[in-house]
Amino acid sequence: KAEICIVESEKSALICQAFTDPNERLWMATGGLSNLKRSKLQPLIDRQRYIVLFPDMDGYTKWEQRAKLIDYPRLSISQKLKEHHNPHLDSDHADIADIMLRLVKGIKETPAEIAARRLNATPEQATNLQLLINKLNLTILE
Repeated sequence: KAEICIVESEKSALICQAFTDPNERLWMATGGLSNLKRSKLQPLIDRQRYIVLFPDMDGYTKWEQRAKLIDYPRLSISQKLKEHHNPHLDSDHADIADIMLRLVKGIKETPAEIAARRLNATPEQATNLQLLINKLNLTILE
C-alpha cells in the first residue's frame, strides 16, 4: 500500500502527486495548518496506513504538537522540507511543493548565496556579499 502524505494546501498535494509514483505515495491536504486532527485521519488510522506529515516551514512546531496528540505509531513528520529549504531562495512559509518546483526548475544558488549559507548569513547579508563580490570582481573558490 502507498503511504499517505499529508500537506496543508490542496495546491501542494496536486503538485507533489504530479511528481510521485501513486503506488508509493498518495498526497492529501488538510486545507490549512489548523485542520490536522485525529478525527480527519481516523479512516486512514482504521486501515493502519502509514501517514507522513509534510508541514509548511512555519508549521512544524504546531504539527509536531498535533502529531503527539494524535498518538498513532504509523504517523511521522518528514524532515525533507527542512533539509532542502534554502533561506536565500525560499520563503519562511515555503512548503514541500515550493521546494519540489525549485528543484525541478533547477534554480541554483549564486556563488554569493552559497558563501552566505556557509557563513550562516541572512538573505540580506547574502545580497550585500554579492554586491561586494561584483564591486571587487572577486571569485569564490570551492
